[in-house]
Amino acid sequence: MKSPCSFTLLALVLAGTVAFAAEPANPNTSAPARRILDYFHQLDGRKEGRRILSGQFSDFGNGANLRIMDRIFERTGHWPALIGVDYADFGRGSLTWKVPNQVALDYWRKGGLVTVMAHMYNPANPKGGGLRDKGVKLADLLEPGTDTHTRWMQQLDLMAEGLKELKDAGVVVLWRPFHEMNGGWFWWGAQDPQTFIRVWRHMFDYFSKTKGLDNLLWVYGPNHGQKTATYYAGDGYVDLVGLDAYTDLVDRQHITGYEELAALPKPFGFTEYGPHGSQNPPGNYDYRRFIEGLIKEFPKTSFFMSWNAKWSLAANEHTKELLDHPAVLNREDLPSGLVASAPATRYTDRFVWVFGWGLGKDTDPAEIGQVLDKAGRHGFNGAVMSFGLDALCKKTPDYFRRLDEVKAACARNKLELIPAVFSVGYGGSALSHDRHLAEGLPVQDAPFLVQGGEARFVPDETVRLANSGFEEFTGQRFKGFNFHDQPGEISFADTAIKHGGNASLRLENFTANPHGHGRVMQEVRLRPHRSYRVSLWARTEALAPASSFQISVLTEKRSLAPRTFSLPPTGDWRKLTFLFNSASFDRVRIYAGMWGGKSGKLWLDDWTIEEVGPLNVLKRPGTPVTVRSEDGATTFVEGRDYAPMADPDYSPYRIDRPAPPLKILPGGGIRDGQRLRVSWYHPMVIHDSQVTVCMAEPALYEIFDHEARLLAERLQPRRVMLNMDEIRMGGTCAACRGRNMAELLGECVTRQAQIVRRHMPGAQVYIWSDMFDPNHNAHGDYYLVEGDYTDSWKKIPKDLVLAVWGGAPRPKSLKFFADEGFQTLAACYYDADDLNEVKGWLDLGRQTKNLRGFMYTPWQKKYDLLPAFGDLVGNPK
Repeated sequence: MKSPCSFTLLALVLAGTVAFAAEPANPNTSAPARRILDYFHQLDGRKEGRRILSGQFSDFGNGANLRIMDRIFERTGHWPALIGVDYADFGRGSLTWKVPNQVALDYWRKGGLVTVMAHMYNPANPKGGGLRDKGVKLADLLEPGTDTHTRWMQQLDLMAEGLKELKDAGVVVLWRPFHEMNGGWFWWGAQDPQTFIRVWRHMFDYFSKTKGLDNLLWVYGPNHGQKTATYYAGDGYVDLVGLDAYTDLVDRQHITGYEELAALPKPFGFTEYGPHGSQNPPGNYDYRRFIEGLIKEFPKTSFFMSWNAKWSLAANEHTKELLDHPAVLNREDLPSGLVASAPATRYTDRFVWVFGWGLGKDTDPAEIGQVLDKAGRHGFNGAVMSFGLDALCKKTPDYFRRLDEVKAACARNKLELIPAVFSVGYGGSALSHDRHLAEGLPVQDAPFLVQGGEARFVPDETVRLANSGFEEFTGQRFKGFNFHDQPGEISFADTAIKHGGNASLRLENFTANPHGHGRVMQEVRLRPHRSYRVSLWARTEALAPASSFQISVLTEKRSLAPRTFSLPPTGDWRKLTFLFNSASFDRVRIYAGMWGGKSGKLWLDDWTIEEVGPLNVLKRPGTPVTVRSEDGATTFVEGRDYAPMADPDYSPYRIDRPAPPLKILPGGGIRDGQRLRVSWYHPMVIHDSQVTVCMAEPALYEIFDHEARLLAERLQPRRVMLNMDEIRMGGTCAACRGRNMAELLGECVTRQAQIVRRHMPGAQVYIWSDMFDPNHNAHGDYYLVEGDYTDSWKKIPKDLVLAVWGGAPRPKSLKFFADEGFQTLAACYYDADDLNEVKGWLDLGRQTKNLRGFMYTPWQKKYDLLPAFGDLVGNPK
């Protein structure tokens, strides 16, 4: 049955056509086998181009060899796409697989497809042999306790042993048992159809389920003639269908039964073909007649296998014209990656990162399911996903209904659902439990004035930008700014387009600067440990790349406002506003403009900076509020002298609003007209949305423990990913100030792992690598962190698996963790248009010890290359 919405990359590569991925009969079919089945379906019924795979049977049992293929190549310059072998050993009257397997494996490694069959011997015959015995009761094969059943199971085990050797070598097998069952010349032939179907299904289930032979594609191959579909075991037990035919005349009058098989939803081929009939052919057949007949009379044909001896492609005439024919595909025509050139290396971990959905919409599970279906068909075994799995106590019944749909999609694709939880750097889930767990930046001794039962913040009015409206300029130079790039060439005074006043600053012609810069900067004096709000109006026209726009607040050591803003390439005036904390600095440089601009125009206007009061005050043990008299001699008491300081409109993302006052309680020690010094802590947004939580607050671990218990109850995961990446704040609130940040990070991760295993005993714990990688983020001077992450890798359990990521392939990182004794997972891809960098990661993987596998890791919902990624990882050459 074809899946109507899942495309395979391989099919798209072929001749520019589109094909649907096929669902194999065995739902556990391996990714390489699925890939080959998809290929057959892509060929199925094509009207033009190369669409018919050539094939040649080698020989039976120990007679199998590649000499016949060599002779075909010598005559035609082509290798047949498909080789056939048979496990029958006619010399001993039994089955053998050693030599046939070696021939099949050799041809597979050279890039060819493989089909295996077996002229099985009659298990009802205690003397063996009996290939053409008559009167065999098929039902006896399935009757436990009988000698026939015992001998049948022994024969099945022998065939399964051979097929397993091919499986372990990475070979996909087109398995064709019970061939020509509609004829009466073999002991299994011309039997009761329902009993035959039971025997077929029994073999199918025994090989697929009991023996785990997931490398088989099941081929149903009756003889041409009558009842060709009568013995068909059903769509759930067959992958391909075909006819055995021995005749010179390739038309529907002489090859009958095609219509019945062509009506089945399976690719069709000629599973055996021989000219001149089934006995003693002269070997002078013109094989051009064969391909002409296929195209004219049997348009559904996607493969054929010529029999050996004098029926073969090596023994008859005009086989070069046959294999040269524009409809025929030979071994050299098979798509790259369809067949392994060497035994496949199977990494333990083959994961997909499912990113960009929150299970907030009914359409989410179906969209996620499409990704999981692709992953299942292409060899992945795990799906790592977040969407709030560490905030389950906050979820609605609709969320859990959608989660159950995702679980079902994972189950049907044999994918382990791996929850990604417990982020500190991106603290959304923890903050949904308690928003005050955000890491805090201190405001110290800010002045307040008490009037009418309220104390209000008194800002320092001397802190401002000169010429903030760009109104004062001479020529193309603006007064008050330390610089703006290349006046009159990149930066201009624009009196026609402005937000307010009479002028604005226009930036363009960025390539006139060797770095693509188009910026303006002003140095501003301010007070240490205070909170400031910056606003700027911006307008764009065909700006490229718009992502190169920045507003920065810099000191000699670091950026105090690592923010990003999403400007459209073309857009009218919009206001950009953010907060920053001055930390220990009394002077900053404020920049705005383009870094690495290419083209278009950018206008800036009405740029302001102002000191602000208690916006988004944090209330937890590690972020105390302190209210003192102006001289510092008296410290007032919350609840007696003043009401708890709180921001009723708390939101780190909405800061363009007045700060709330401090409520003074009647009867307390604070008097009207008094000046106060107030200290508090506030969170900080990094980039466009990141808010970090404090790793030192005990309440955080209570949340982790509570959510881990719910996660275990809901999902029972065997693997868990800790989302401990990009922890860009810390060491600034009272709870963590002065702590060794590497030790604090190590303690946090160790406790997280302990919590996971308390509720999910034996779980394998993964974690993002960057905070433990000295070649990445494990160092000092990291964003707004007060402290140093150096040596953090020494503070975490050695049984964690480090998901190594970041930019191009990271040889230093992979080697570093391997040398430190960690196992690693290569988390690569990152939304490129090709897999060139992934191939670089694969090259590194061959050189790296302790690498468990790879994870397809997009950040923009780009899953088009997921199938090709899975194929690469599943069969790295």
